[in-house]
Amino acid sequence: MAAGGGLSLSTSKTTRMDDNSEQACSRDLRDLQQQPPAKGIFLKAKRDDDGDANDNADGRDCTVRIVGDADTAVIKFGASGKDGDDCHGASTTMFCSARGGWGDLVLDRKANTCKVLR
Repeated sequence: MAAGGGLSLSTSKTTRMDDNSEQACSRDLRDLQQQPPAKGIFLKAKRDDDGDANDNADGRDCTVRIVGDADTAVIKFGASGKDGDDCHGASTTMFCSARGGWGDLVLDRKANTCKVLR
């Protein structure tokens, strides 16, 4: 992150379920476009290439908020108060398999670690 801009972002998460199947989510910066933030960095899922104004009419959406300082950043996927903004998909693009899901992350840049908030 430099001067409020994201240089690169690529996230993925795989979970092994009780039935031994794997459920996954993945997305990178090409799936998102930066929006004016109140604070930090705010990214929103891009619309389909056809530019249809009703792309998210089904209610699915994905927003990503990144806030932090020089040492630590918190990455929040979706908006807990907004129905359908869970980052499973947006418009006709799916970011997660059927039972996959995101967890918010804490990035410790000095230790070079990233942990899921539970």
